[in-house]
Amino acid sequence: MSDTDETMSVFDKYVSENSLSSAETIDPIEKYLNADACIFWDMGSYPIPNGVDPCLVVEKIKSELADIGCRVDVSIHAYGNKDTFSDGELLSKFSAAEIKIDLLPEGDKDAGIFSMLVDMFQWALKSSSTRNLIVLSKNMDNPDVLKHFASLWRWKCGLILSPTWVPEVLMEETAHNVFDQNKRKADTLADSDHPSKTLKVTEYISSSAAPNIFLDNSAETMSRLFPIPTTAREMCRKTLLFWVIEDENMPAVSEFWSKHDEITLALLKEGYRGRKTINGYVVNPKLPKEHFRDGYGEHGITIYLDPEGDESIRYNKMLLHLLYWAYMMESESNLVVLSRNQNFGQGTKFDRVRETLEELSIKVAVLNPDKV
Repeated sequence: MSDTDETMSVFDKYVSENSLSSAETIDPIEKYLNADACIFWDMGSYPIPNGVDPCLVVEKIKSELADIGCRVDVSIHAYGNKDTFSDGELLSKFSAAEIKIDLLPEGDKDAGIFSMLVDMFQWALKSSSTRNLIVLSKNMDNPDVLKHFASLWRWKCGLILSPTWVPEVLMEETAHNVFDQNKRKADTLADSDHPSKTLKVTEYISSSAAPNIFLDNSAETMSRLFPIPTTAREMCRKTLLFWVIEDENMPAVSEFWSKHDEITLALLKEGYRGRKTINGYVVNPKLPKEHFRDGYGEHGITIYLDPEGDESIRYNKMLLHLLYWAYMMESESNLVVLSRNQNFGQGTKFDRVRETLEELSIKVAVLNPDKV
């Protein structure tokens, strides 16, 4: 395996050049032999050729991956818009091929790729062993996107990015070579009682616009933020108070510390005695970064903000921040998300990220700061 710093410097060069065509001359950052792989596939960039069965595509992808050393489990997440997945028959074939599908948010290409990044980080966070992460997309030329992607190398992920590697079956010039094979296989499938023929479209579209439960464990609906700790280790859990500010009414420094003290007291009463840290994340900043650094940083409050991109991108960057934090946690922790938005999380992947964190024994509570 190549040296980490040496590998990263190659990718930093790729980022600095900011040219997708430069990827054609760069080897994959790294890949692990005989390790599981997951493909994140933007179907807008690499559509399935007309008349080709997804089951055949999956077979050929797995065969090509085996040829480059990835010979274990291969899972595929495919992304597209509503038109991509409007055909019920095609959806049945995706289900038969065990391809997970997801809708990309409306907006520019960066909105879609940041949504995919959130899924990549969740997949990487839930995997403890070395594995390979493969991205098939022509929309990875944003330097910020590339830096996030490259950071997964430190999460023991082998990284392969198109066009360094693209399955031959998805190249237009080879489509006609597989059409006849596909037709024979499709005829066989049509004659069988395949279970996918009875599935409904809604059963396997996982929409990023799915509704969320908001404040389901707030002071209004239950007496505790978290379950009663049963061991000394649970009592010592660290807690991050993460205040998501979505409007122009930026809380004063005194209000930050007031909420910190109120929630700290509430957690002490619940039996949690670990360290409490409060951060802020401004989704739609109107003031320069220097204002937040000078006005809050000097008082021990870290404010995160990124004004670039539309609302979907900024929310996904906030979710990436939480996933980074979860990765850095050396022990089981608590997360309290503060928000005055009664619809917090709706239309985003917060519900999925929350489930991922809870699978990792990070307890999550969502709370309106005015009702502490």
